[in-house]
Amino acid sequence: MRILIVTPYQELIGGVEVVTSILCEQLRLKGHIVDYLTAEAPDEISYITRFKSIFLGLPAITSARYKKISKSKYDAVICNGEFSYGIEHRKAFAYFHGSYLGLKKYSKNFHLKSYLSLTFRSLIQRWGAKGKKVISVSEFLKEILLEQSIHVDEVISNPIDLTHFAPKKMMDKNKFLFVGRYDYWGKGFDRLEKLALIGHKIHCFTDRSLASTGLVFHPFVSNHDMTHIYNSYKILLFPSRFESFGMAAAEALSCGVPVLMEKVGLAKELADNFPEFVVDNFDEIDDVELKIENILKNYDELSFKARLWAQNNFSIKNYLKKWEEVLNA
Repeated sequence: MRILIVTPYQELIGGVEVVTSILCEQLRLKGHIVDYLTAEAPDEISYITRFKSIFLGLPAITSARYKKISKSKYDAVICNGEFSYGIEHRKAFAYFHGSYLGLKKYSKNFHLKSYLSLTFRSLIQRWGAKGKKVISVSEFLKEILLEQSIHVDEVISNPIDLTHFAPKKMMDKNKFLFVGRYDYWGKGFDRLEKLALIGHKIHCFTDRSLASTGLVFHPFVSNHDMTHIYNSYKILLFPSRFESFGMAAAEALSCGVPVLMEKVGLAKELADNFPEFVVDNFDEIDDVELKIENILKNYDELSFKARLWAQNNFSIKNYLKKWEEVLNA
């Protein structure tokens, strides 16, 4: 089968790029021919497309480039989120890793420019998904997409390389870790600062280095090197107000590192099995403290169970099996 993947970037440090590269690699190992169509090298686009991209963003570029491709060249087209916009194919998939409506709803960002931008982008996601089979990365995201009038046909959880992201015995672990891009409000850095003020030293691997009391900033490392980072800490603190899935949380669990997060993204499923790892409101410091204390008190047991849960939910084998089922349906 010849498959085209439509996405903004082929290589970038981010969860979407990591998952897309795994999907591409696994499909190729199964004998499929997989190509990328991206929005990179924007200098090659026409002035008309450049003008459209002011309003529509990068999907204007990918949709314009797709129009130059013969529809018969590919047996299936997999589009990441809003990059399904402008793509017409008999077997097209809108593969959602996120929702702009969810980001607006949960992040509660009421800055007018951001509010209008997120509202318009959520419409682009809805327009793009029309007439396509829709795949969501979590049950949590599925519910949000339904609020956008996007019907989800299949939920396929993101995969983790469980051979690479695995527990490693390390002495003298630091206690608290955060991994993710720097978004002060959306990713909950204000919540981390509150914990720091009461004495918790938190190491943050992010894309900025800032002066902040109690927060120790480290630059991002490659995804390949993250297994060592996760295994150097006892708990991943993940105070995001919105996550569609939460790759950092999944990678940490795969390394046997307990997490603490609100019921967003994969935490909806996680809470049914490990209420110890989920807090109702990360702003309730007393509740967060109690959860941390309980995790540390039962650490070895919860670490073992975290790894086991990850093995049952994030295997690449099951991920590929589900994708081949929807591609062949």
